[in-house]
Amino acid sequence: MAELELSLGSSGMSDKEFQLLLNRLRGNRISTDSPFFMNQLFSGVRPEILAAEQLISESRTTMATYEASGPFTLIELETIRALNAEIGWPETAEGVVVPGGSAANFMAIHCARANASEDFRKWGNRPHWRIFSTREAHYSLEKAVLALGLGLESLVTVDVDDQGRMSPRSLLEKINEVKSEGHEPLMVIATAGTTVLGQFDPIQEICDVAQGLWVHVDGAWGGPALFSPSAKPLLKGLENATSFTFDAHKLLGSDLTCSLFLTRHHGILLDANDVHGGEYLFHESSGGGSGDVSSREYDRGRVSWQCGRRPEIVSFWGLWKKLGTKGLGDIVDTKMELRDHVVRWIEKQNGLKLLQDPPYLNICVQVLKPQNGKFASDKDWSREVRNVLKRENKALVNFSTTEDGTTFLRLILAHHELRSDHVIQILSWALAVMPDACDETSTAI
Repeated sequence: MAELELSLGSSGMSDKEFQLLLNRLRGNRISTDSPFFMNQLFSGVRPEILAAEQLISESRTTMATYEASGPFTLIELETIRALNAEIGWPETAEGVVVPGGSAANFMAIHCARANASEDFRKWGNRPHWRIFSTREAHYSLEKAVLALGLGLESLVTVDVDDQGRMSPRSLLEKINEVKSEGHEPLMVIATAGTTVLGQFDPIQEICDVAQGLWVHVDGAWGGPALFSPSAKPLLKGLENATSFTFDAHKLLGSDLTCSLFLTRHHGILLDANDVHGGEYLFHESSGGGSGDVSSREYDRGRVSWQCGRRPEIVSFWGLWKKLGTKGLGDIVDTKMELRDHVVRWIEKQNGLKLLQDPPYLNICVQVLKPQNGKFASDKDWSREVRNVLKRENKALVNFSTTEDGTTFLRLILAHHELRSDHVIQILSWALAVMPDACDETSTAI
């Protein structure tokens, strides 16, 4: 990084100097294009997405109005329609593209509170609203209740089973407990594909005991299971949920960040987000001229808190158009087969210990520490091994910890060119790390 001149000043630079700087940045960047990058829930750059991104950048337009976006609005509406159909929701279901899964979860809470109170638009939050989720839910929920003025006390933690899935029994107990304390249950947030373990909460059972509450399913990671006949049972009951987070930029590799908030509750997006003062921008004629709700939904800025945003949906729509629904399902199925092959290999290694049989595309494995020709459990060893692989520029994988503080590697099967030998190579490198290799302090990126 030393050769990079990043400071800003009054003097500019020539075209040649500017290009040289960009080349230096390119050489120093953290590239996610390698199959050995597993640090996030995404990896790799698909050629189809690069082609779509070029169109998006060339257009340099906004999705706020149909007048400015034209066919990109129609692409967004078609993609939302097709996704809702895969879920099994009626044609009146709706949605909007948002900048990431965190924003989709924000939107879920925002819409749930608008639905819960006719006075919400005038007076805002009720002080006794409560939201039910688990400790395995995404951390964006805490950010959301802080940003939305609900406060951390509005989050009620539901117990999980021994696999890390929400317990319907505990949910029912928590709902009744909250009511007995004089608070008002607002919504339940389930997870389809937890960030660490990849577990799926039992959506059908959750809907059964939710007592009519808004049930949101955070499928930012597990959502693509929709397209796979073999994986779709993990989402059993999703058709009975109220809303859904779907990230196209994770497993499916679309433009960062291409996420969708979807809901079967027709009209709630306008109710929660449309306000006065945008008459200079939103013209009834731009969406077809009738002035009714369906017409106004063409101006996508009305159904979101955003105004200017890129037509990132073009990247996901383009991939779906090129591969077809079956092709998207093949992406999931191929990775599931890869997972099974790697798991069988891990089970034969004395120095590796699976935390659990992975239900999805997260392989969580503890690396045991070599000692006197044998292997022993060491709480910090997996993290130290991870740092060695990172320092030696072999692989960038992430780690997490169990409740007792034992670290383990979290391998994410997302790269479009990933093969089982890539994963086995990473784990073989991990097994080869000796204690003396960890003496050198790892340098953080």
